[in-house]
Amino acid sequence: QGLRVIDYKYKSRVKAYQENDFQLTIYALACQFLYQEFPYECAYYDLKNCSMVYENEQTDKIEQLKKVIHFYKEYDGEYPLCDEIKECFYCSYKGLCQR
Repeated sequence: QGLRVIDYKYKSRVKAYQENDFQLTIYALACQFLYQEFPYECAYYDLKNCSMVYENEQTDKIEQLKKVIHFYKEYDGEYPLCDEIKECFYCSYKGLCQR
C-alpha cells in the first residue's frame, strides 16, 4: 500500500484543504525526501469526533507552496502589520511580524 500521513488534531472543527495550510503537504514532501515514496493518503484525524478528514490531492498544494517559498525567498522588505490587531489571532504569519 505505501505510506500514509496522519496528523492528529484536537480542535472544535477540523477542515481539509485550507488554502494557506501546508502542513500535510510538507509532511508528504518529507516522506518523499526521506523514504523516496510519496504518501498515497494524507489526512487529519479529528480526535474530538473520532473521524478522518482527508486531503489527498497534494499536487496543487505543492505548486502553491513553491510560490509561497519563492516569494519569501526573494522578499527583502518588511512585513507590513495589519490595521486591526484582532486579525492577528487567525493570521498564519503572525510569527513573522512579532506583533
